[in-house]
Amino acid sequence: MSGSGGTRQLFALAATVLMIMASVPAGTIPASAAAGNAGNTALIDSGDRSDQAIDGPPVVLKWQAITTIENLTAESNRLAAARDRARSRLNDSFVYYQGPTRVTDQHLFVEDAVGLRALAAFDGTGQDERLQRIVTLVARADNRSARQVIRAAENAFAATEDRLGPGITNSAEAHIDNARRQLDRTERIRERAQNQEGARYIRTMARAVRQYGVALNQARTALRLIDRETSPDVTLTRRVDPIRNGSKRTPYTLTGRVTDPTGLDTVNVTATINDDRTVPLSLRGGYTNASFGTTINLSERVNTIEVRTIRSTDSQQSKRGNGKQKGKKKGKRKGRRRGNGNGGGEPPGRSQESRASTVVLRLDGDGLPDTYERNVTGTDPLDPDSDSTLTDDDEADNGTIDAYEDFDADGLDNVDVNVIPQPYNEVVVYNMRENGWNTGPGNLFRKKKFRQGLGCAIDKQTLVQGVFRDYANVEYTWQPRWSRWYPSDADMMEFGTGELYGQEAAQSRIEEAIADTDYSYDSNGNLLNPSGDQCTITLYHSAGQNTERSMAEFIAQEFEDNAGIVVEVNAIQGAQFANEYWAQEIPENADELEWSNGQYNAGPRDEATSANGWDMTVVFGLNTYPLNPLAGEVFFQKDSFYNPYGYYPSWDAKDLFEQANAAESTDELEDIFSEIFVNIAEDQPMGMLAFPSGRSGYASDIVGPAENFFSGWNFPGWYREE
Repeated sequence: MSGSGGTRQLFALAATVLMIMASVPAGTIPASAAAGNAGNTALIDSGDRSDQAIDGPPVVLKWQAITTIENLTAESNRLAAARDRARSRLNDSFVYYQGPTRVTDQHLFVEDAVGLRALAAFDGTGQDERLQRIVTLVARADNRSARQVIRAAENAFAATEDRLGPGITNSAEAHIDNARRQLDRTERIRERAQNQEGARYIRTMARAVRQYGVALNQARTALRLIDRETSPDVTLTRRVDPIRNGSKRTPYTLTGRVTDPTGLDTVNVTATINDDRTVPLSLRGGYTNASFGTTINLSERVNTIEVRTIRSTDSQQSKRGNGKQKGKKKGKRKGRRRGNGNGGGEPPGRSQESRASTVVLRLDGDGLPDTYERNVTGTDPLDPDSDSTLTDDDEADNGTIDAYEDFDADGLDNVDVNVIPQPYNEVVVYNMRENGWNTGPGNLFRKKKFRQGLGCAIDKQTLVQGVFRDYANVEYTWQPRWSRWYPSDADMMEFGTGELYGQEAAQSRIEEAIADTDYSYDSNGNLLNPSGDQCTITLYHSAGQNTERSMAEFIAQEFEDNAGIVVEVNAIQGAQFANEYWAQEIPENADELEWSNGQYNAGPRDEATSANGWDMTVVFGLNTYPLNPLAGEVFFQKDSFYNPYGYYPSWDAKDLFEQANAAESTDELEDIFSEIFVNIAEDQPMGMLAFPSGRSGYASDIVGPAENFFSGWNFPGWYREE
């Protein structure tokens, strides 16, 4: 779902890289560096020809190569011409990039190979180290780009094989196999180069670089074949229909996901409201998977929203950047449909209309999602007071909206439902121990600013409304608002709301956290690890818990949209997670550690870990102890008996809790607790999300139940009103 590459010759190197980083058109799914860096061989990269570490996405490596070429000393006109030719050819190759890794045409590798061959003229000039660095940079960059496209073809084939016809299946599979063979052949060429020196070594490596292009071309041909048989698919991740009467304009958050198996073409997404207003939707994510989220204003109670994707083909959107053609090849290509260098243009008869995908959301302000009305209640999703097809009675226009109707005639329409606040929270816990943050070196969860950035990535109000259907309250710190100890008068940071929510709020804090590391953001807002891969982490939820699963999926979507981090959501049995992930293994040298307080804090986070690594979890909710917050101090002490996540507070938690234990008055205790909970909100030891509410139903003539945490204390005195 990428945009096209550049469409003009770029001369200045700095302008080239900036152009590449910003070249993805609006309305497309931008490029990701995530797939471009795995599986690289170390043949040339780790040899004895260069002792300087080289890393980063291909466009950065290429930029470094050109910079090094500019530093070559040319003592003759011949060498100066060779240097200029090498620099020009590598510079020309930038027009074939879509983002930092993905390449659209094998001509990039031709340009690179010609550029490298020009450097053979410098053999014997005493600049071996610089020459080695240039060859290393270009070979590594092209290796990553070729492998990225081959993996994309493999993944697209695996995802669509059951939808392809036998002819396309056989052809695509053959091209992918051929791409692998060509890649193996390239590595053999590189192996031979390791035993060579000087100009011969450079020419052999240039041959290997050109061969990468052959492998890429085979993979792109497979992608184009698959592309002919598939279309992008759009789904909505939120269909909630809040109760409203349409008397005033109401904002509505529209969220969803778009998938495109090949990711070759630009995908434009629009939302049309009631057939009279269309708004474009911006996509964020990778080539094949992206998400959207926008707020639209609804002025009517009943609304039909049609979300539509249209895929534009490469043949319509992409042309060769510098338009160069030579000799007979130009004539041979005349009249052909052109893709991105693989000869696979739009197949005859394949119209733009057939490449569209549509999903419709129906809202009538009755409190029931449209899918629930169609599949469960049998009511009209475009009529808030409609008749059910599942009953004999006619409930239409009886003054009761569909959400409140007693369709099963069990007499419970006269039941009072009390919503009871609870002290148990929903949190996303970050693993700050040594086996957490498994997407790169270090553990970013340990950085306060990073955790704050994650806190800014989740829209807590939408979580409460969409996942918990408003039967929950937003959580900002380790106390519910109804607690007497809640710091209502304090200046407390409320992450996930207002100015402390959104991409800018999240990424600005994360950028501050990673300033002293090799992590970085690319131009598409994706967080990259030092190897140039997009950061991908895991999130565990309890198997069979639908609400918990929905919450995990919402967190994953928000982290990808706002923090640029891909989250893989995994289901697991709660007992298994507790035993194999949450609890640590007791180290053999436990008596030598600074502390070792049992399986839930077996030692310092660098010394004691669980049997299995993990990144995040929503399996467990915790008690905030609003009646006695002192009981919660175990969650915030690094050496307490309960610290499975390895949190070390950046504030003096031990001293403040000791002060609270020694307080001699309620006023003194309120001041101390206020400081504690303000610190917890700022430090973000875990992602504090929501307090789900309990719900209890009573016959409306029962006197006694109350909508508060203490309801039921006087249960023996409840009675039925006569």
